[in-house]
Amino acid sequence: MAKANASARDTDRAFNLAQRDDRGLTFSSVARGAAKNVIPDDKLTFNEVCEAKIALLACMEEVGWEQDHLDAFMRFFLTIENHELRVRPHGKETLVRYVATTRAAWYAARRMVKMKFGISPLFAATDSTTSKSS
Repeated sequence: MAKANASARDTDRAFNLAQRDDRGLTFSSVARGAAKNVIPDDKLTFNEVCEAKIALLACMEEVGWEQDHLDAFMRFFLTIENHELRVRPHGKETLVRYVATTRAAWYAARRMVKMKFGISPLFAATDSTTSKSS
């Protein structure tokens, strides 16, 4: 049973299911493993996330991402860098996990269906918090 589960997980990592423009579905292959020196997003420090976002945004722009996606990611990272959790115990670690999870979910949603996936739930929580204190 454990061997079958491990095999299923390998298959899950090897292929992505994607929707074609004609509404059909197709499988696309995925690299089986990350490069040796790549640190998973959730293992980065808060400062490393802040530094990496500069390269991420530059690469997104370089390969022609739509401006509304770039703007959304810029607002997302600006909100993360200025969020009140930064100064709380374990706040930075929590924000790093939030960035990793939200970014991964956004990419997965974009791959599965060509629809917009907002990364703004954090903005809504922040906006309601700040408007109460104003």
